[in-house]
Amino acid sequence: MGLKISKKILSGGLLYLILFKITPLKAQQASIPGAEVTPLQTEIILENISSFPQKTELSIAILKGDTVNFVGLKLENDSLIFCQNQDFLFEIGAITKVFTSSLFASLVIGGVVKLEDPMVKFLDFTPKQSKKGRKEITLLSLANHTSGLPNHPNFLVKLSHYKIEDPYAVFGKPQMEQYLKKRMKLKSPPGEKYEYSNLGVGILGYLLENKTGKSYQQMIEDEVFSTYNMPNSELGEKYYSGKLVKGRDKKGVIVPPANFNAMLSSGGILSTTQDLSNFILANFSNDYVMDFQRTKTFSISQNMDMALGWHIMKTEGEQKWFWHNGATAGYKAAMVMDVKNQKSIIVLSNISGFNPIMENIDLLTLELMDTLY
Repeated sequence: MGLKISKKILSGGLLYLILFKITPLKAQQASIPGAEVTPLQTEIILENISSFPQKTELSIAILKGDTVNFVGLKLENDSLIFCQNQDFLFEIGAITKVFTSSLFASLVIGGVVKLEDPMVKFLDFTPKQSKKGRKEITLLSLANHTSGLPNHPNFLVKLSHYKIEDPYAVFGKPQMEQYLKKRMKLKSPPGEKYEYSNLGVGILGYLLENKTGKSYQQMIEDEVFSTYNMPNSELGEKYYSGKLVKGRDKKGVIVPPANFNAMLSSGGILSTTQDLSNFILANFSNDYVMDFQRTKTFSISQNMDMALGWHIMKTEGEQKWFWHNGATAGYKAAMVMDVKNQKSIIVLSNISGFNPIMENIDLLTLELMDTLY
């Protein structure tokens, strides 16, 4: 699951705040003992998460310049309890695409691939359809969601053992290649229209593996995790090697980890607020790969552009916010940064992507960001 922010949220989210019923926490808790947050930030946190199930856990990072404030929270007995969980792992879902695009940017700068390389250059077979209207799918169009591909493979739900809660568990490399060879169909000419596509970034990861001869896991660890001081971040195959906050469904019941299979590059990373903060700080440091990654590549609307992996939100205050969110069956996460003014908010949670008010995590992230100005 990916970006689900409406223009109403971009202009303040007032409609959502009106529609969502807020349940007061026990004794109308007005502060969070131990947490270094302002009264306004406390109010925003309470308003946005009080309706979630007991055992909900959040890990928040608030960045201003080179200062990082970590706020860990657990919802227990109708109260928010402060905890230190900045080194605990959460699934980050579609935020993985930001790191896949960091890898892609690094390979472009290193001369391994080019933005406009056609997809077919990295295949040893002919796909069913790789161009439409005389325009070919390129690596760039896969990274910025303009490939013309749908969000998901069109035959996914027909596969044996398919489950909506873990859709890609049945989509391995053989299924990926079957799709490319026999089922691939574009909805629009590449490069012309934005349409969010998990599938597109999954294919991007597959093509980069073909080009380099390395696994996505090896590339992401070498080019991203090691480079940007993210020692705790992991991929799906290594779920239990670190401290893991267990994901929960919409009722708060523990759910098993997601299996992204051949779609690891689209959503398979687990990370911590500590590691993600280090990545944000690298963006604040004039890192040339990060600078390249943040370059605008497509205009979606008056209020939104695309870089490589990042959505660029244009705020009413004329700030430029780089944004992504993500969700799985057991987790919801969001991340936003203003590089020019060196401000950022990261929110990781074990709130289910199937919770009907999961978008409160997006609101929480954006409203906390607004308090930094």
